[in-house]
Amino acid sequence: MYQEMIVMGHVANEPKIQYGADGTASCEFDVKVVKEWKNNNKEMLRSEQWFRIRAVRGLAETLAAALHPNLPVLVVGEISVTAEQAAKGEKPVARMHIRAQSVIVVEGAAGASVSKIDTSGFGASESKAPKTAWEDAF
Repeated sequence: MYQEMIVMGHVANEPKIQYGADGTASCEFDVKVVKEWKNNNKEMLRSEQWFRIRAVRGLAETLAAALHPNLPVLVVGEISVTAEQAAKGEKPVARMHIRAQSVIVVEGAAGASVSKIDTSGFGASESKAPKTAWEDAF
């Protein structure tokens, strides 16, 4: 079985790239999705959701070089949810992680045009590559 998620939001922080002992690149950054609407009383309401995005190999290096905070992006990838320990007396926190398969930079206020970050070579053959310990973590 396989599932896929699409998220459109803004890059919230500088992408962080690191390299495993075997030289495999991995990159992480957050995407913030904001939804605003008016309720029946015409009051403006706002909701924020945060997603931790992870990419590996060549895509990780490309994203680390191309992305910056506040850049609007559309991310396609596989989602997983993890629970994180909370401080004593607080509720546990669930964090959504997305392993990016492709990332599209959305240009223009209304998303009039998009430019896809080059992900060529990251199709089916990537899924057959041996996994690193980092990748097995989610």
